[in-house]
Amino acid sequence: MNFKDEQISGRQLALLLFCILISTTILILPALVVREAKQDAWMSILVVTILGILSGLLQVRLGCRFPGKTIIEYSKEITGRFLGSLLGLSSILLMFYINVIVIREFIELLKTEYFPETPMEVFAFTIVLAAAYIIRRGLEVLCRTNEILLPFEIFFILGGLLLIFKDLEFSRLLPVFAGGAIPVLKGVYPATVFFAETYLILVILPALNNPREATRPVVAAVVAAGIFHTVLSIAVLALLGLETADRYFSVIDLFRYISVAGIIERQEALVMAIWVGTGLVKIGLYYYCTCLATARWAGLRDWRPLVFPTGVLLVLVSIVHFPDISVLQETIIKIIPMALSIQIGLPLLLLIIAAFRGKGGSAGEKAA
Repeated sequence: MNFKDEQISGRQLALLLFCILISTTILILPALVVREAKQDAWMSILVVTILGILSGLLQVRLGCRFPGKTIIEYSKEITGRFLGSLLGLSSILLMFYINVIVIREFIELLKTEYFPETPMEVFAFTIVLAAAYIIRRGLEVLCRTNEILLPFEIFFILGGLLLIFKDLEFSRLLPVFAGGAIPVLKGVYPATVFFAETYLILVILPALNNPREATRPVVAAVVAAGIFHTVLSIAVLALLGLETADRYFSVIDLFRYISVAGIIERQEALVMAIWVGTGLVKIGLYYYCTCLATARWAGLRDWRPLVFPTGVLLVLVSIVHFPDISVLQETIIKIIPMALSIQIGLPLLLLIIAAFRGKGGSAGEKAA
């Protein structure tokens, strides 16, 4: 399938990246960062936002150096067919595995917090089937779905923060910088892998109607996500304090504590609405990128025949691979080094080799 058959705008790219940077992350990131940075977790988010911008700029520069191609194709051009195929395969496997984790987080949230009696297979099958239905119609349809759902999700979250504001005790964020820089930097580590998810542009960049203008939407998405996560982490800390570290889905408590005049109570159902909307888009984008990259890797003309078998694997692995939520939590921490090596290390390596060997055009310099 040719990318000319579907084109997305810079605004759609920015909204899509913003969605994947906040969707699953809003639920689990506060706990992961607070465990390391304590009450300075919000400072870790600010630092990782800067790293996320640098990561996005790196990925854009590499992608724009090879117009119309994905990382699967120019990996072979830069490093040779055999090594390039291995590097491309590593990218595909990472996209698939991260999607498995996202799907399992989706299952755990709904089963643990809302529907404990419902078999997890129902949740996995439903969300993957919905994502498959969307992506078979193309990336542009996924972007338009995101444009419809994202405003509602932002409204729900900001509305929840306003309703809970009176219960926040900002003294729980004190003392600031009590442990020095080390805890803050430790908090950066688990957050970096989420902000580096902009690496998906190495697959979808050719679909942008003007790839040379990719820098602005990518930076805008990362900055917006950074501000969003900073505000959210401050709110969670001001409500729960250091207990945030023990609550894997800590954001749910923000909505659970809502109480306005005895009329508006316990709005945690809003979290489910937020999760289903943004989770669907994130799962769909990873699903799309996995199928498209696999087709390019295997030399197939069309990626759509891969949607069904890939979906079956996503459902099976997400259910079988993680016995319980504790294993899921451990896995997320363990894969961070491998994920960062592919999300950031691989693009950096390819860009250096491409520059040294004179591979690719000069669009990369113009894009940056």
